[in-house]
Amino acid sequence: MGSWITCTCGGLLHRNLFAGTGIRVAVHESVIDGIPEEASSTEFLKEILSKGELLMTCKSCGRIAIEGRGGQVSFYRREE
Repeated sequence: MGSWITCTCGGLLHRNLFAGTGIRVAVHESVIDGIPEEASSTEFLKEILSKGELLMTCKSCGRIAIEGRGGQVSFYRREE
């Protein structure tokens, strides 16, 4: 199940960026600053996706999952 991540609660998180899953991509501001102003939208998106981390929210428990560039996944639960 390469396009899915299993949350610690057992819920499944779809990690396909183009399937309407609500995934967010987080990048360091230095990545954005390093993209030339004349870059096309395709080049801009390619750079963001290649250097960013995926942020997903589990619909079952609300945990935030962050998938790093190396494929490692960390889960975080919001504090009350």
